Amino acid sequence: MTVTTKQIMALEDIEPDEATHGRAIDFTGKELSSVTTAVYILAGKEYPTPAKPVPNEPTKATATVPNTWQHGSGQVFLKGSRDRQTNTVAFDVVPG
Repeated sequence: MTVTTKQIMALEDIEPDEATHGRAIDFTGKELSSVTTAVYILAGKEYPTPAKPVPNEPTKATATVPNTWQHGSGQVFLKGSRDRQTNTVAFDVVPG
């Protein structure tokens, strides 16, 4: 009997780890090919923005920090298709 393990999305690195409005964020992790949204969390409020996988790079995704995200220290995670999401990672949005 063969047991298959479900691949789970995981966020491992963010570059840069702080960003300004309008700046691209590059995400590295596991199984990011179904990414649709990046969600920044600050003071209990979620600030989502569209994110997309990098073509032919299943471990990479990218998003741009929109003007709707507030400044401050918080966390970010990625959402994907079929209700999948990554772990949360510390992330700062700084004035630019």
